[in-house]
Amino acid sequence: MAGGAGLYVIEFDAGGRRRAYSGQTDDLHRRLLQHRLCGQMMGVDLSGHQVYVAPLSSAAQRRRIEQRIHDDMFANQRGVLTNQRRELELAVLGEMWS
Repeated sequence: MAGGAGLYVIEFDAGGRRRAYSGQTDDLHRRLLQHRLCGQMMGVDLSGHQVYVAPLSSAAQRRRIEQRIHDDMFANQRGVLTNQRRELELAVLGEMWS
């Protein structure tokens, strides 16, 4: 699993459709483990999930790139990116998730 800072995209199937979740973090290893833990707690089969990582140390650059991904996905692939909803992990695990 990747370490350090970066941008990531998780692709998965849900409801017969290909979906994606994007994020950026200063600790890829920790953040991806958090996603895995939440999936396991919810009984999600993670075997079909694909994770793509782009190591980027600059937080400003990560935010800019993620915003461009979101703008493009919301404009051209509506319904694929799941980020428009509040993160389930935050609702389940609260502040320890931050």
